[in-house]
This record gives sequence, C-alpha cells and structure tokens, in this order.
Amino acid sequence: MAFQVRVIAAALALSAAGVLNAGGEAMGERVKRIAFTFNIASLEYAEGVAEGRIINPVEYQEASEFIAQAREQLARAVVDAGLSDFESSSLLKDAAKLQDMIRTKASPAAVRGLTEAVNLNLSRVFGIDVRPLPQKSPSLAGGKKIFHLQCAICHGDQGDGRGPAAPGVEPKPADFGGDRLRSLTPSALWQVTTLGVEGTAMISWADRLNEQERWDVVSYLWQLTAQPALLARGREIVSSLNTRLPDKFADKDFWAQTSDEEAAKLFANFIPGAKEGNDALALARYLRLGSAGHGEAAALAAGSAGETQTPPWALFVQSLTIILREGMEAILILAAIIAYLRRSGNAGKVRHVVHGALLAVAASVATAWVMEQVFGASKLDQEALEGITMLVAVAVLFYVSNWLISKIETRRWQNFIQDKVAGALSSRNITALSLAAFLAVYREGFETVLFYKALHGLSAQAGPAPLWSGFLAGCALLAVLFLIIERLGYRLALKQFFMGTSAFLFLMAFSFMGRGIAELQEAGWLPSSSGAWLPKIPFLGIYPTLETTMGQLLVLAALAASVIYVFYIEPNRRFRHLASREPVAKELEPSVKA
Repeated sequence: MAFQVRVIAAALALSAAGVLNAGGEAMGERVKRIAFTFNIASLEYAEGVAEGRIINPVEYQEASEFIAQAREQLARAVVDAGLSDFESSSLLKDAAKLQDMIRTKASPAAVRGLTEAVNLNLSRVFGIDVRPLPQKSPSLAGGKKIFHLQCAICHGDQGDGRGPAAPGVEPKPADFGGDRLRSLTPSALWQVTTLGVEGTAMISWADRLNEQERWDVVSYLWQLTAQPALLARGREIVSSLNTRLPDKFADKDFWAQTSDEEAAKLFANFIPGAKEGNDALALARYLRLGSAGHGEAAALAAGSAGETQTPPWALFVQSLTIILREGMEAILILAAIIAYLRRSGNAGKVRHVVHGALLAVAASVATAWVMEQVFGASKLDQEALEGITMLVAVAVLFYVSNWLISKIETRRWQNFIQDKVAGALSSRNITALSLAAFLAVYREGFETVLFYKALHGLSAQAGPAPLWSGFLAGCALLAVLFLIIERLGYRLALKQFFMGTSAFLFLMAFSFMGRGIAELQEAGWLPSSSGAWLPKIPFLGIYPTLETTMGQLLVLAALAASVIYVFYIEPNRRFRHLASREPVAKELEPSVKA
C-alpha cells in the first residue's frame, strides 16, 4: 500500500503548502483539505508503525510531517474563520493529542479512530461535510469510457500500468491489478485524481472532469480489476445467506470510504466459518459493485466468462442483417415503383424516383451526423443516452415489424405501393412522385441510423470493426441483389422475406430491451434487483436482473398479442364485414338491372 499512500501524500503536501495559504480560497475547500491531510497522516502512520515500533522510517517521517502540517493549517483556519475558544478548543486539543499519539507510536487503529473523530469535529465546528462523497451513485459505464479514453494510455486497458505511453513515463504509472485495491478506498483515489501528483505524469483532473466524473472513473477501477471467480463466489455467498445484510452495505457513501479489507472484517458474522479470508473479500467486492444500483454490474462481472459485451461475431451478424433488411425494403419499394411506372407507360418518370431516393440517402447521412452532435452535446450520462436510444429503437422495431406482418400477403404489398404511386401520377405531380420515393427510402434510412446507434452502444469493447465490416458486407450484397432484381427481373418471395425480417426485428427488439434497461440501471435511472437464478446471454440482452427480465417478457407478450391480432382477430373481423355486406348487394341487384 506504500505506493498508493505516497501518491496521495505527495498530492496533499503540494496542495497544502500554497493553496491553503491563499486568502481567496473558500473556507469549505480549506477545511476539506485539512481533513484530507489528517487522513493521509493516519494512512502513512499505519504503513510506518506496528506494535509500538517503526517498521518503515520513511512512512513514519511523512506521517509526522503531515500531522504537523495539518495542525498548523487548522490553527490558521480557526483564526480566519473567527471561531471562539469555546468553539475550537476541543478540536485543537484532539489534533494535538493525535500528533502526540504519532510521536509516542500508539497503535495504528487508535490513531485511525482519533483521526475519524477529529474529522467529525471539523464538520461540526465549521459546518462543512469534510468527507469526499459522491453526490449520486457512480456510473461504472461512464467511468469505463473515461478511463479508456483518458487513462488507459498510461495505466493500460487492464489497469496494469502498461499503457502505450508507459515506457516513456517516470516514475512508472500505477498498477491497479492484483491485490493493490484491497486496502484502498475510492475516496482516497478520488483525492489523487482531483489534486494530481507533482513530479509525475499524474496531473490534476479537477479542471477536465467534473466531480461526479472523477467518482465514476475511480469507482470503475474496482470493476476493471474484479476477478470473475471472486465475484462468482461473492454471488454464491449472497444467495446462500440466511440473514439479511445491514442496509449500509448497499450505501454508496459506505463504499466510497471503505476498503475491501475493511468491509471484509465486518462480514465475519454473516459468513459461517469465514473471518477475513477470500470468502469475505469476495462478498465485499461483489457488494461493492452491487451497491446503490450497480447490481447489474456485479451480476455481469460475476459471469463465468467474465464477458459483459456482445461478442464481435454477434455484432457483425446484427450489423449485416440491419443493413440487409433495411436496404432490401428500400430496394423492394423502389423496384415496385419503377416497375409500376414502366407498366403504366411512365418510364420517363423513373429518374424522379431515383432523385428522391438519392436525396433520402443524403438526408439519412445528415441525420446520423445530427444524432452524433446531439449525443456529444448532451449533459446526460452516456449510458443513459444509450439506454434511451435502445428503448426508442425497441418501439420503432416493434412498430415496423408489426407493419410488415400486416403486409405479408404479396397482393396487399403490391396494392399498397400501387395506391401511393397511382395517386402521384393521377395528379400529375412529379414532386409528389419524388416525395413518395424519398419518404419510402428515408424511413428505412432513419431506422438504419437509429438501429446502428443502438448497436454502437453494444460495441464498446469490440470496437467499430465488426459494425463496419458487417455494414460494408451488407452493402455489397445489396448491390448484387439490386442487379438481380432490376436487370434480371428476378422476383423475390415477398411473403418469406417479410416473415424472416419480421422475426429478426422482434429478436432485435428483445435484445435492445434488455440492453437498454441494463444501461439505465448502470446510469442509476432504474433500480437493479438481482435474480441469481436467471441466465446471462449478453448478445440477446438477457441479464440476471428482474427489471431486464420483465422488460423482455413485455416484448414477448406484445409479440403474442400482435400475432393473434394479425392472424386471427383481423381476418375474422374482415370476414364478418364482407359477410354483412353480401345480403345488401343481392337486394340491390334487381334495381341495378332495371
């Protein structure tokens, strides 16, 4: 732990010397930094002293320096705040006692206990909460994006300190792997992220990341370094417990200030036969990720393969199928319009259809660009945006697939197209003809943009390669199919086409529903109720939480209702309607003949 403590100590030493002397600094920040300095002195002391003797002279010396510095800063703050002797005497006495305990080599536990009492007294006297605590539950998904964008270049994608820039950095970036995080707290690392470390490549991120984003990226480290086997064991323990754990183990503030080792010591009463071994640590890490809305993250991380992302092959297949399905619909619409124009002697108007289609493609590209700008400028959490996009995609997918089912019969499809084009021709409105082609293609283009945006949210780990390769392969197949249909006059089996694409649309809606809810759970927008008995199939959006399961059951229920309506209720209603009109037609026959 010495490395981590020195990192924090160096940051606080540098900040305290100059910043705390600045008259313009808010008293709240000064008091918080004083509390941080007391904490660092306590941590350094625990590294330097054991059983009344010095085991690490460097750590002990730093602890002595920090406690002296904290007392000096506290005395100045008391004067600057205009506190009376009555208000400040107990606080100053406790600080002096703490320094004396360090000088006489008291037990680290006693020093830690008095440090906590001093900080509580600081909060009471100055009316300021000195604890570094997150305002809301940290977003592990948001922290992941920040880490891989900003931190992985030095610390590596796995947090092992082996990033691309690491060879040129001195001292070497921190390695968070192994047991390194067991004795650290998120609040300690949050302080390092906030202040930076002078003389190293670790800069202050206070002006680059807001307070919550710093909590996000720090909290993500515990997920990044989580061992799947350890989390799986933690999940088993939770399932086998015969007693309810105290509420504090689901409190984000508790986990922000508690290390895994400290939490493990509290679990001896809940795990039969376990004290401070791996079982207690497994439970601590699992509950840490499961606290305050992160049950989904813990459940995912505890999976046997440790894989939380959709595999590349599944992304490729989905990307390929999206562009094929949407592209084929557009091609079929255009082919039907063009064929109708030629049969009706209006072949010269085909170019207007082509113009409308090309304009729709350009509009689709523009829509994709606008959507990216909106996402980039939004102040919402990224995982919340992705979750919302997926749920919107679910609604669109269901609507489109239901519309396709109603057009399964070839005759109905052809009548639908002919009615639209005939209306434009009868009015001799060329603009209406181009607009019909534009709307037909743009609808497919808009759906494509929406579906790819939702799919992009599943590809954070695999990268964009599977999506692009599937997209390009699908475009190539579409070009071949268009030539076959347009030049060779090949007629597709529309009924089978619509049946197949409808089935795929429902499968996508089912998957996006699960993933969308999971994203909103990670963003803290939805609760997460663990269902240890449920399976985990990421590329189908199936996760072991009750909320994702209920959402997907809703999709299945909607599918059943849609099929019953289209294939049973609607045909019967149409049959009864025709049957009711037949007697009327027979009664009118004589008068017509007359």
